[in-house]
Amino acid sequence: MVCKFKDNKNGHDINVSCLAKCIRHVFAHGILAANSTGLSPKRFDQISQIISDFLLNCMDQDFDQRVSQARSLIS
Repeated sequence: MVCKFKDNKNGHDINVSCLAKCIRHVFAHGILAANSTGLSPKRFDQISQIISDFLLNCMDQDFDQRVSQARSLIS
């Protein structure tokens, strides 16, 4: 699966986890600068924070659901 920030900018829906993977790839394997993709460092930081908050919220909700299910099995 290939996703690019410009796809989202152009109005195309893209997978949030794919965006997170792209960000990780830039910092783990690529040039360690947000503007390497033509995106300002400030905007890159904003996008990264939105994606991070979204994914953490999803994981938190999933964890809460699993704990509730486990508790209902115990009682």
